[in-house]
Amino acid sequence: VFGIHVNPFYDTGHLATRPGPMLAAADKFFLTVRGFGGHAAAPHRALDPIVLAANVINAIHQIVSRRLDPIDSGVITIGTIQGGTVNNVIPDTVEMSGTIRSMTPEGRELLHNELRKACGIVEPLGGSFDLEIVYGYPPTVNAVEATEIMFQSGAELVGAAQMHEKDPVMGAEDFSYMAQVTPGCMFNIGVHDPAWGDNFYPVHRADFRLDENALPLGAAALANAAIRWMEKHG
Repeated sequence: VFGIHVNPFYDTGHLATRPGPMLAAADKFFLTVRGFGGHAAAPHRALDPIVLAANVINAIHQIVSRRLDPIDSGVITIGTIQGGTVNNVIPDTVEMSGTIRSMTPEGRELLHNELRKACGIVEPLGGSFDLEIVYGYPPTVNAVEATEIMFQSGAELVGAAQMHEKDPVMGAEDFSYMAQVTPGCMFNIGVHDPAWGDNFYPVHRADFRLDENALPLGAAALANAAIRWMEKHG
């Protein structure tokens, strides 16, 4: 199975992929830190969940740097945080959510376990927590043979000089599910018009742009890779 994704950081006419891990697993987490509220003038009569949450945040941001093998890759991002409704009241709870991204199954399991431990630091301080981890896409791992065929068939279209070995990135793709059950290769097609110079328009941004002249090449690259695979495997 072959898959394609636009890449605005390569010029039109260029293709890129790599063997092995290319994209990360992406999981979500939802965390509630519980203390008990009170008046801002009497914090000693409350258990401030904002202070507890601050400790959790600091612990979370030490997981990747101190618990994950430096040869592996991962990132935990806290995307939302909400606590309290007025400025003179200590709330009962703080809620956070974020993502956990990892390149390997082992790294994925470690990050999940370490996140639970990081949240647990509120308990000796008298607090409690509820943590939900929602599994998302697994890592996208390109099969060696499929990737070799993609490089060969792509070079037939654009020339070897415009075929690139791409660095892994921490984004995620549902293509990963297909690559788990059959040999697969996800590749990128450049959609940056050279006339735009140093102006780039990344995906998932309001000003995203692509050079539509790249689209026929994308279709041709998919078709040529499929033809070369069928020639080899029947």
